[in-house]
Amino acid sequence: MNKNWLTGFWLLGLSLTLIGCGVSEKEAGDLVSTSVQVTVNAVPTASPYATLTPRPTYTPYPTRTSIPTPTLSPGSTQISRIDGMVLSYIPAGTFQMGQNAARGIKECRTLYEPYSDEYCTPNWFTDAEPVHSVTLAAFWMDQTEVTYGMYAQCVAAGACNPPADTGEYDAINYYGDIAYANFPVNWVDWNQATAYCAWAGRRLPTEAEWEYAARGGLAAQTYPWGEAFNGQMANFCDFNCEASWYNLEYNDGFTYFAPVGSYSPNGYGLFDLAGNLAEWVADWYEEDYYSSSPTENPSGPASGEGRVIRGGAWIASGDILQVSYRGWDYPGTGNDDIGFRCVLSP
Repeated sequence: MNKNWLTGFWLLGLSLTLIGCGVSEKEAGDLVSTSVQVTVNAVPTASPYATLTPRPTYTPYPTRTSIPTPTLSPGSTQISRIDGMVLSYIPAGTFQMGQNAARGIKECRTLYEPYSDEYCTPNWFTDAEPVHSVTLAAFWMDQTEVTYGMYAQCVAAGACNPPADTGEYDAINYYGDIAYANFPVNWVDWNQATAYCAWAGRRLPTEAEWEYAARGGLAAQTYPWGEAFNGQMANFCDFNCEASWYNLEYNDGFTYFAPVGSYSPNGYGLFDLAGNLAEWVADWYEEDYYSSSPTENPSGPASGEGRVIRGGAWIASGDILQVSYRGWDYPGTGNDDIGFRCVLSP
């Protein structure tokens, strides 16, 4: 059937119905002729979800570069924040400690030929026998003897007692006088020296550490500077000395003890390990200790009567400046020719 015919028939029926309902013929025609269009909007095609932009790849923090540990070498230095002392690094090592008595006696006779029978006796040198091998761990040592100025800081802090003020060349002339602040402190006993080192965060050296450092890296040498005696390298009893054993061949420039660092340092950058003031060390003294001493890091006998002193002094004869020479004194006794220096373990 023709779709247009059906549409026309349907419209005719609609017109007659409208007329029958009281609508005029003209109005019915207008209504029928009006086309009502309903536009159905098409559902828009769904757009695909937007492609997600991937998160940026995580970049880790750069690997922290560790600060390299400084390489320490003999004579490397550090400064104490407590007393201002400069310390030199002493590397670990093995050395021959001690000296044959015959060698010590020979050196004494060379220096004091007119008095050799009186002064150069074996008992002064036999306690440095036998020569034996010793191995030590590394440590730091004060470049100089502790000075009056440094020691005054410890007294002011309440950690040290003032030096004694008895005798000639004593602390009453030096302690507290700024003119002598750079002179080595004397008239301190072993206990006072130990207290100072503890206050400064250090300790007294062992006898083996002292001798090893005094040698300055020179193997089997007699003095800190080498094999031959040199009266210009240390403050000892020379032309200016008032003792009967003075040596007229040399003049070191000082009648008594000198400011620290007045003479050339040894191979480890240490001053005055021969002369100026003798020095307390940690060990008890025992005459034949070397015959049974441990080979690694020896620390001396467990007990004794006196403590070891090393290095000779301004009042000492030249032969006592030998690095192997051993002396001792009572730990509660200070003297005008004894001072000290400290060490620090790494």
